[in-house]
Amino acid sequence: MKNLFTLSSLFAVIFLFLSCSSDDNETTIPADKQKLTLTADHETTTIGTTVKFTVKLNDQIITDALVKQKDGETLTSGEWKPEAAGTFTFVAQKQGFENSNEISIVVTKEKTQLILTANKTTVENGEEVLFTVTAEEEGISDFTLEILNKEKINSNKWIPTEEGTFQVIASKEGFIDSTPLEIIVTEKVDAEAKGEGSFTYIGATYTINSSKLILQGISSSSNPTATWILQSKDLEKNISVYTFFATPAAEGKDGNYTFEMPTTKNISRLMLTVIDETTQSVIDLAVMGIEVEAQFGAINVNNIVPGNIKIAIEDLGGEPFELNYKGTHNYERTVHE
Repeated sequence: MKNLFTLSSLFAVIFLFLSCSSDDNETTIPADKQKLTLTADHETTTIGTTVKFTVKLNDQIITDALVKQKDGETLTSGEWKPEAAGTFTFVAQKQGFENSNEISIVVTKEKTQLILTANKTTVENGEEVLFTVTAEEEGISDFTLEILNKEKINSNKWIPTEEGTFQVIASKEGFIDSTPLEIIVTEKVDAEAKGEGSFTYIGATYTINSSKLILQGISSSSNPTATWILQSKDLEKNISVYTFFATPAAEGKDGNYTFEMPTTKNISRLMLTVIDETTQSVIDLAVMGIEVEAQFGAINVNNIVPGNIKIAIEDLGGEPFELNYKGTHNYERTVHE
């Protein structure tokens, strides 16, 4: 009986020893680390604009994870405000978890608006317009101009081909488009008189290379009229034809007079002289039998008048006289109202 106790006790002691030994030497094998997920509300932003990061694990937000900039700072919060342009990479970390995916944030300078100016904002049709584009007081090149609803041009020059009011916008990648610039294109106004014509007197033909329409005055009678002189001159031979005539005029409410431009229907009181400009002498004169076809337009800002005229006299100096001119005329006014 004693030996049995001893043997049983021995087995118990051995079992206890083995059990304790097994617990002390066992190593716990951890499960695989779970990976964090990092997102940002902006992956492209501008300097000074705050970027907010979110760290999640299985769709659950992790608030105590650290967001670190690669080769840079560790954020003290989930927000970052860039101070320079460039590409910056971030990762989220938390002890006991696998680092998150990397996120690259592209930071650019804040876009500035282009400013478009022109050397002229009112031009004549066919007149060149030169544009300048700046941003933050610095000149900008390689921009594109758009004439709204018309065309695009890759130049700082534009030559309009029609009259009207046009809106022009400058654009360039990386900038905000300029505000529309209004360009007004008016009808081309002649700066000097040009035309073709001649007159035939006693068998000789004279070239008209200078034509001048002169408003001599406006009478203030009960039936006001405007009196005119048309000088048609051959500059080389220094011979001129002076045609005198009248057109209707009217007194306005302000006391000023208006007049009708010469036409075939409104010309009256005709007289024509041929003058030698060298000697200032009258070569010939006609007051009857003068047939005229004429159409004069409006006087422009440069005192140029468009107009065609044809004069025929059956007998002047013993032979037929004829004058033809098409083009524009210089305009003068010597007022005697």
